[in-house]
Amino acid sequence: MGDYKITLKDVFKKKKGVAYRKLLDETVLIDTTRGEIFSFNETAGVIWELLDGERDLGSIAGEISSEYDVDSDEAAGDVVEFISQLLEAELVEKPA
Repeated sequence: MGDYKITLKDVFKKKKGVAYRKLLDETVLIDTTRGEIFSFNETAGVIWELLDGERDLGSIAGEISSEYDVDSDEAAGDVVEFISQLLEAELVEKPA
């Protein structure tokens, strides 16, 4: 997605072909189409689980802020940064 500017109003969903499992305090994603494995911390795992193709990133950031008792701006920055990584790895997409 190259130069795409992610905003808190954006909505994303998990791509088909990506399986995930929670293991202790991390989430492991497996891109079954390419055979690649990704590992993320607990917070990123929660963000992943909230990517349902309906919630915007602002709403997800609000949930992260509440759950982990962090500043809303910090949560928003973390969510946008993680989504950027997921886009780069082609693990998420915008819903149709």
